[in-house]
Amino acid sequence: MSKKVIASLIVLAGLGLAGFFIFHKSTTPVAPIPKGPSLAGTAADPIKIQYHIKVQTEIGEFNDSLYFTPEEWTKLTQEELAQKIKARVDNWVNSVKHPAAEKAPAKPSKEELQIQADQLKQQLDQINAQIAK
Repeated sequence: MSKKVIASLIVLAGLGLAGFFIFHKSTTPVAPIPKGPSLAGTAADPIKIQYHIKVQTEIGEFNDSLYFTPEEWTKLTQEELAQKIKARVDNWVNSVKHPAAEKAPAKPSKEELQIQADQLKQQLDQINAQIAK
């Protein structure tokens, strides 16, 4: 693969930085989750692991993040992580190279145009009545 992947992981707990890991290749789970009071999430503020992706592609640099729960992170292998990164990058490259064509607004039917015209006439009548007072 010719793309250079620079990836890092930041474990966030609230606003505090709880840990930092570098991307390594292996078939084992990506990294152990640190234990300690700084990772005590709550239902209102659950712990999320942010995996930052920075990839140089033929059309420019791609920057994004993947988010995992601690349970998802401990089960994740390097191959699964690489697949998720590749899918995210490939989708971005494809969307930039082949943007979705903008659809022209649907032409209103004669009935819809007549309804709009009637509503505008009513508004005009109301405004003229207010002016006449």
